[in-house]
Amino acid sequence: MAKRIFAAALFLGLTACRTDLFLGKVEGVAANVFAPNGRTPAYRAGVVIEDVKPYGYYGETLTSQTGAFSFPGVPDGFYQINVTSPNGFFETGFYVEVVDGHSPGDVKVSMAPARVGTFLNVPGRYDDMGVILLDLGYAFRSVGIENLAQSADPLEDADIVCLNSGVDTAWAQDEKVVKRLQSFVWRGGRLVASDQAWPFIKAGWPEKVTWPQDPAVGNGNQNVDASFTDADLRRCATVSKWVLRYDLGKWALPKDTRGTAFVRGNVKTSSGSRNDAPLLFGFTHGSGFVLFSTFGWRAQYSRDHFAVRVFNYFIANK
Repeated sequence: MAKRIFAAALFLGLTACRTDLFLGKVEGVAANVFAPNGRTPAYRAGVVIEDVKPYGYYGETLTSQTGAFSFPGVPDGFYQINVTSPNGFFETGFYVEVVDGHSPGDVKVSMAPARVGTFLNVPGRYDDMGVILLDLGYAFRSVGIENLAQSADPLEDADIVCLNSGVDTAWAQDEKVVKRLQSFVWRGGRLVASDQAWPFIKAGWPEKVTWPQDPAVGNGNQNVDASFTDADLRRCATVSKWVLRYDLGKWALPKDTRGTAFVRGNVKTSSGSRNDAPLLFGFTHGSGFVLFSTFGWRAQYSRDHFAVRVFNYFIANK
């Protein structure tokens, strides 16, 4: 995983010192930070403010659930603001001027990937995380699962890889493919897999998840009132429940995970009801992170963009 160096390339706030462009002013410095789509809040991004004239550090904070941050009581001057996601994959920067203790209000900036061309989407028959990535405004490349076995490693410079449900799981028996996925995560990559892509998780990280002999025990065509069991994700989501849509006849459900279960719920399975089942979970491996959903992300996509917000939490925060 190549080292990331933030150069504050997007100085979107160069016009921020023109107070006539904005409605009202704020005390000190404040702004709202979003994903490239301009509407999904960037949660818990690190914000650093520096005084441009003496080129000195002034302070730092984190964005809220709404993507907002503020620095009250900032002395008059010209400041550079640098914003970086918790995992370093996304960044932005801008300048702002403080006059008479105030700066322009209604400042909105959008994050962008720190590197170009590092998001890969592996197509599947039953899911398409590309729908979520497109909504967020993140460019990605589609890569066939068979490409992971070729001599040139397509994951070498990747940051995020999505393994969609319905991908050809025969490749999970290919030692070269599994080792490349393991190495990708170990170097700091984020692997997001859904439902019937479970054989890749089982092959790469057998110690992290316990599976039934046949994991496809979930009984499809049901809506589940799931609970956010992770406190930080619940703060980001701003709600405690998530109605999950399962639209396949069968879907993969693990027995347990030694990682973190972010979402749990009571579900119907082929052997009866099961309470408090892990429906969305993840675990670390080296410097990276693996996220697995028992559901398809495309099935959760709707006009309220709630799934987009949750998805963005993981690819920016974990």
